[in-house]
Amino acid sequence: MSLVQAPTSEFVGRQAELDRLDGLLSAGARLITLVGPGGIGKTRLAAEAVRRAHRARNRLVYWASLADMEGDCRATAQDVVQSAVCTFGAGTDYSSDRAVLVLDNCEHLLGAVGPLIADLLAAAPGLTILATSREPIGWVDEHILTVPPLSREQSLELFRQRAELVGRAIATDAQQLAVAARICRRVDHNPLFIRLAAARLRHQPPAMLLRELSGGADDKRLRWTHGARLGTELRHRGVYDVLAWSFALCGVREQLLLERLSVFAAGHETDDGESPRRGIELDAVIAVCADELLPAAQIEHLLERLTERSLLSVHLTATTMSWYLVESVQVFARDRLQHRDRAAAELLAVRHRRYFRDRAAAAQTTWHLPTEQVWIESVGQELRAVVEASRPVPARVPSLWSELSQAERDVAVFAAAGWPNSAIATVRRSSIRTVDAQVATIRQKLMIASRNEIARYVPDELAERVRHESERRPRRTSRVARYR
Repeated sequence: MSLVQAPTSEFVGRQAELDRLDGLLSAGARLITLVGPGGIGKTRLAAEAVRRAHRARNRLVYWASLADMEGDCRATAQDVVQSAVCTFGAGTDYSSDRAVLVLDNCEHLLGAVGPLIADLLAAAPGLTILATSREPIGWVDEHILTVPPLSREQSLELFRQRAELVGRAIATDAQQLAVAARICRRVDHNPLFIRLAAARLRHQPPAMLLRELSGGADDKRLRWTHGARLGTELRHRGVYDVLAWSFALCGVREQLLLERLSVFAAGHETDDGESPRRGIELDAVIAVCADELLPAAQIEHLLERLTERSLLSVHLTATTMSWYLVESVQVFARDRLQHRDRAAAELLAVRHRRYFRDRAAAAQTTWHLPTEQVWIESVGQELRAVVEASRPVPARVPSLWSELSQAERDVAVFAAAGWPNSAIATVRRSSIRTVDAQVATIRQKLMIASRNEIARYVPDELAERVRHESERRPRRTSRVARYR
């Protein structure tokens, strides 16, 4: 059964995006791509849009969910098309001038899905493809619709709805509503993160939850897990899982730059009349982040790639461009930076501090001018980030391996040896779904972005076993997941 066939939970806001989608579908747009970070609501928006299109114009709608297809597989047109389920209407004629094909979660399969889309659009002149992805497909006539965060009012409405679901209704007094609004702001008005935050209310009151969202070294959001075990994808179980999925799709230099950008103050965007941060200018990024590993000449291109991947936000004016990390991404990237090299992280913080200290000193003579107010506020935020970075980082558990259960340790050894999940399931006489869940839990507990990093956390006393399992690892056959 396709996701869109099942009853969906609350749908809040998005009227402007729905109107835009309706206009594009009515005008016969060939490829429409909903782009945005993980958890922002691309799938729900696509489901609501095609549901309305079918109801208004009786259009055939097919839905192919690609999230579970392995990122390193070479999907063929037949594989993906056969995964599509006819959601609304009847028939299997993709060439119909009423047909809409939804390709959900394309970002990890762009190399395979891109040519497929081009072939389908050429073969079926009446077909419209609606894709969801964390970055654009790259087709020549692609309509890109960026899905923004919810507004302040919409975020608060969603948070209150989800709080009621877990039996912790938010009171209507001004103080409680203000705390709830601040929680929504700290999770970037991201619908999935709001749901995860509301699930935490089962264990603590809103004021304590807000303290978990400090944005500093003691921030706890990366440890959150979804209260529900059913009806949600593994990569959406927690804030960490959402961000790690996107991070793992980045190149090595993209990952390194994202981590280094975490020394800058977090930013945000809003449509509520509150001005966003000015952002980080290119000169500042180069001065603080560039070195022999990240040459200055490549920084601008890497910033653009991170923006394309919906990990970095851009702030545009008529004449300027700057970038910023929303707070959840900043917390994730800073954690990754500390894991990579604590000494390098401290050196980066020194470069950041010196850069803005020198800029502040050089600008003293113009601070009284009204035109410098925005710049002063921006530098002030960076200096506050310096103060935050100077606070001691809480001591970590000596060995994150100790947090794993015995079953998880056993699975981790096989994963470190390069066994695919299907083979691990066979040797352990378990289901693939169970192993998938165990590997996801292992990644979360070890705070790593992909299963390839598990080997770094295996204790020395198990190194020989990992070597042995690697030698007897079954040969992996080419396989493409089927969706029915």
